Amino acid sequence: MEAVAALLKARANKEAATKDGWTPLYIAAQNGQVAAVRALLKARANKEAVDKVGATPLHTAASMGHLEVVKALLAAQADVNATDNRGTSPLHLAAQGGHREVVYLLLEAGANEDAIDRDGKTPLHAAAFKGHLEVVKNLLAARAIVAATDLV
Repeated sequence: MEAVAALLKARANKEAATKDGWTPLYIAAQNGQVAAVRALLKARANKEAVDKVGATPLHTAASMGHLEVVKALLAAQADVNATDNRGTSPLHLAAQGGHREVVYLLLEAGANEDAIDRDGKTPLHAAAFKGHLEVVKNLLAARAIVAATDLV
Protein backbone atom coordinates (compact mmCIF):
# COMPACT_ATOMS: atom_id res chain seq x y z
CA MET A 1 0.00 0.00 0.00
CA GLU A 2 2.85 2.39 0.79
CA ALA A 3 4.19 2.00 -2.73
CA VAL A 4 0.78 2.79 -4.22
CA ALA A 5 0.40 5.83 -1.95
CA ALA A 6 3.85 7.07 -2.98
CA LEU A 7 3.08 6.59 -6.67
CA LEU A 8 -0.25 8.37 -6.37
CA LYS A 9 1.37 11.22 -4.43
CA ALA A 10 4.00 11.54 -7.18
CA ARG A 11 1.14 11.64 -9.72
CA ALA A 12 2.39 8.53 -11.49
CA ASN A 13 0.19 7.21 -14.28
CA LYS A 14 -2.33 5.06 -12.44
CA GLU A 15 -3.42 3.55 -15.77
CA ALA A 16 0.05 2.38 -16.86
CA ALA A 17 -0.25 -1.25 -17.93
CA THR A 18 2.07 -4.20 -18.39
CA LYS A 19 2.36 -5.99 -21.72
CA ASP A 20 -0.49 -8.20 -20.49
CA GLY A 21 -2.67 -5.14 -19.89
CA TRP A 22 -2.45 -5.29 -16.10
CA THR A 23 -2.93 -1.89 -14.49
CA PRO A 24 -1.98 -1.12 -10.87
CA LEU A 25 -5.65 -1.64 -9.91
CA TYR A 26 -5.74 -5.02 -11.65
CA ILE A 27 -2.53 -6.14 -9.92
CA ALA A 28 -3.75 -4.94 -6.51
CA ALA A 29 -7.07 -6.75 -7.04
CA GLN A 30 -5.29 -9.92 -8.15
CA ASN A 31 -3.15 -9.91 -5.03
CA GLY A 32 -5.94 -9.14 -2.58
CA GLN A 33 -4.47 -5.77 -1.61
CA VAL A 34 -7.72 -4.15 -0.49
CA ALA A 35 -6.11 -0.95 0.87
CA ALA A 36 -4.30 -0.39 -2.43
CA VAL A 37 -7.50 -1.12 -4.36
CA ARG A 38 -9.41 1.43 -2.27
CA ALA A 39 -6.67 4.05 -2.73
CA LEU A 40 -6.60 3.52 -6.49
CA LEU A 41 -10.40 3.66 -6.72
CA LYS A 42 -10.38 6.86 -4.65
CA ALA A 43 -7.85 8.25 -7.15
CA ARG A 44 -10.34 7.32 -9.90
CA ALA A 45 -8.39 4.45 -11.44
CA ASN A 46 -10.34 2.84 -14.26
CA LYS A 47 -12.23 -0.01 -12.61
CA GLU A 48 -13.27 -1.35 -16.03
CA ALA A 49 -9.77 -1.47 -17.60
CA VAL A 50 -9.28 -4.82 -19.33
CA ASP A 51 -6.21 -6.97 -19.75
CA LYS A 52 -5.23 -8.73 -22.98
CA VAL A 53 -7.94 -11.37 -22.48
CA GLY A 54 -10.62 -8.81 -21.65
CA ALA A 55 -10.65 -9.43 -17.89
CA THR A 56 -11.34 -6.59 -15.46
CA PRO A 57 -10.07 -6.15 -11.89
CA LEU A 58 -13.39 -7.64 -10.73
CA HIS A 59 -12.72 -10.77 -12.80
CA THR A 60 -9.35 -11.34 -11.18
CA ALA A 61 -10.56 -10.58 -7.64
CA ALA A 62 -13.52 -12.95 -8.07
CA SER A 63 -11.28 -15.64 -9.53
CA MET A 64 -8.89 -15.42 -6.59
CA GLY A 65 -11.68 -15.28 -4.00
CA HIS A 66 -10.66 -11.89 -2.62
CA LEU A 67 -13.95 -11.02 -0.92
CA GLU A 68 -12.97 -7.60 0.46
CA VAL A 69 -11.54 -6.53 -2.90
CA VAL A 70 -14.74 -7.64 -4.63
CA LYS A 71 -16.73 -5.61 -2.09
CA ALA A 72 -14.61 -2.51 -2.78
CA LEU A 73 -14.95 -2.86 -6.55
CA LEU A 74 -18.71 -3.37 -6.34
CA ALA A 75 -19.02 -0.37 -4.01
CA ALA A 76 -17.26 1.63 -6.74
CA GLN A 77 -19.89 0.42 -9.22
CA ALA A 78 -17.70 -2.06 -11.14
CA ASP A 79 -19.73 -3.90 -13.79
CA VAL A 80 -20.81 -7.12 -12.08
CA ASN A 81 -21.74 -8.66 -15.45
CA ALA A 82 -18.65 -7.67 -17.44
CA THR A 83 -17.43 -10.46 -19.71
CA ASP A 84 -13.97 -11.21 -20.98
CA ASN A 85 -13.04 -12.28 -24.52
CA ARG A 86 -14.44 -15.77 -23.85
CA GLY A 87 -17.71 -14.46 -22.46
CA THR A 88 -16.72 -15.36 -18.91
CA SER A 89 -18.16 -13.25 -16.10
CA PRO A 90 -16.78 -12.68 -12.61
CA LEU A 91 -19.52 -15.03 -11.37
CA HIS A 92 -18.26 -17.83 -13.65
CA LEU A 93 -14.78 -17.42 -12.17
CA ALA A 94 -15.89 -17.26 -8.55
CA ALA A 95 -18.11 -20.33 -9.08
CA GLN A 96 -15.29 -22.24 -10.77
CA GLY A 97 -12.96 -21.40 -7.90
CA GLY A 98 -15.47 -22.46 -5.26
CA HIS A 99 -15.51 -19.02 -3.66
CA ARG A 100 -18.94 -19.31 -2.02
CA GLU A 101 -18.95 -15.92 -0.27
CA VAL A 102 -17.83 -14.13 -3.43
CA VAL A 103 -20.53 -15.95 -5.43
CA TYR A 104 -23.15 -14.86 -2.90
CA LEU A 105 -21.92 -11.25 -2.97
CA LEU A 106 -21.92 -11.13 -6.78
CA LEU A 107 -25.45 -12.56 -6.89
CA GLU A 108 -26.60 -9.98 -4.34
CA ALA A 109 -25.06 -7.27 -6.55
CA GLY A 110 -27.10 -8.42 -9.54
CA ALA A 111 -24.80 -10.87 -11.31
CA ASN A 112 -26.60 -12.89 -13.96
CA GLU A 113 -26.70 -16.42 -12.56
CA ASP A 114 -27.51 -17.74 -16.05
CA ALA A 115 -24.72 -15.95 -17.95
CA ILE A 116 -23.42 -18.13 -20.76
CA ASP A 117 -19.81 -18.03 -21.91
CA ARG A 118 -18.59 -18.75 -25.45
CA ASP A 119 -18.52 -22.49 -24.71
CA GLY A 120 -22.13 -22.46 -23.54
CA LYS A 121 -21.20 -22.85 -19.87
CA THR A 122 -23.05 -21.11 -17.05
CA PRO A 123 -21.68 -20.42 -13.57
CA LEU A 124 -23.66 -23.48 -12.43
CA HIS A 125 -21.76 -25.64 -14.93
CA ALA A 126 -18.46 -24.17 -13.70
CA ALA A 127 -19.24 -24.92 -10.04
CA ALA A 128 -20.64 -28.40 -10.69
CA PHE A 129 -17.72 -29.41 -12.92
CA LYS A 130 -15.28 -28.52 -10.13
CA GLY A 131 -17.39 -30.21 -7.45
CA HIS A 132 -18.19 -27.07 -5.45
CA LEU A 133 -21.43 -28.22 -3.80
CA GLU A 134 -22.01 -25.12 -1.65
CA VAL A 135 -21.63 -22.87 -4.69
CA VAL A 136 -24.02 -25.08 -6.65
CA LYS A 137 -26.53 -24.69 -3.81
CA ASN A 138 -26.11 -20.89 -3.85
CA LEU A 139 -26.68 -20.76 -7.59
CA LEU A 140 -29.72 -23.04 -7.40
CA ALA A 141 -31.14 -20.86 -4.62
CA ALA A 142 -30.70 -17.92 -7.00
CA ARG A 143 -32.79 -19.88 -9.49
CA ALA A 144 -30.03 -20.70 -11.96
CA ILE A 145 -31.40 -22.59 -14.94
CA VAL A 146 -30.71 -26.27 -14.29
CA ALA A 147 -31.58 -27.33 -17.84
CA ALA A 148 -28.98 -25.06 -19.48
CA THR A 149 -27.00 -27.09 -22.01
CA ASP A 150 -23.23 -26.97 -22.19
CA LEU A 151 -22.22 -26.49 -25.83
CA VAL A 152 -18.89 -28.28 -25.47
